[in-house]
Amino acid sequence: LKGEDTLITGGIFRYFRHPNYTGEVIGWTSSCVAAFLAVALKAMADSSNGGLNLWKSMAGYLSLSVMGTIGICFVLGAATAALEFRQHEKYGDSEEYKEWVKKSWVGFKMGKRKKD
Repeated sequence: LKGEDTLITGGIFRYFRHPNYTGEVIGWTSSCVAAFLAVALKAMADSSNGGLNLWKSMAGYLSLSVMGTIGICFVLGAATAALEFRQHEKYGDSEEYKEWVKKSWVGFKMGKRKKD
């Protein structure tokens, strides 16, 4: 390791510039989708009323799952944009940084941050 204040471009960072944020978004989204799939599969198995009562009873929980997923994705997207801005400010003149940006995926981020 070169030190605490060094641009990391190896390992998983070779492919993802923000692997933690990307993993969090994938995890939260997968959890929300899994909740809907679980209710859908159980509803299909329920012969009475086509499972409509199950959907009604789970609607509040599923709504909270969607809102939580949207909220965390918004927070992580904004955090990614802010980190991208700080990294560009710090390492933007470096050829290593420019190559890394070309070859790696930024992940999920909100719009571009403007320079002040």
